[in-house]
Amino acid sequence: MDLILDLDRDERAIMMILRKHKGRENAIQVDRISAMTGIDKRTVRDITRHLIDEHRAPVGSSTQKPYGYYWIMSGEEAEANIQALKQRGISILTRAANIKRITLPELLGQLRIEMEEKHGPD
Repeated sequence: MDLILDLDRDERAIMMILRKHKGRENAIQVDRISAMTGIDKRTVRDITRHLIDEHRAPVGSSTQKPYGYYWIMSGEEAEANIQALKQRGISILTRAANIKRITLPELLGQLRIEMEEKHGPD
């Protein structure tokens, strides 16, 4: 079944735009998506995150020119996004560890225990 059929009107509008922006070199900024759809920027970001997280849409983002979201077209683009997400995640977890005044490995150990309690062991 086509992913587009499972979406509401706003999700569908954003998905259609993203599908037309194939590859990093064709990234589209949130401001432009908002202007094209009439959906506010925060909601555009939230819907895009939902499309990735819940519908597994292959949408990448670029924080370098050209900025914005794009439809991932290659393994190289996917890997670049994976690496950026991992770096961002480590940075956020490092801040959390610093707030708790523990090391990152200690925090990761605590997170592993929490995940096993919630989801069971690997």
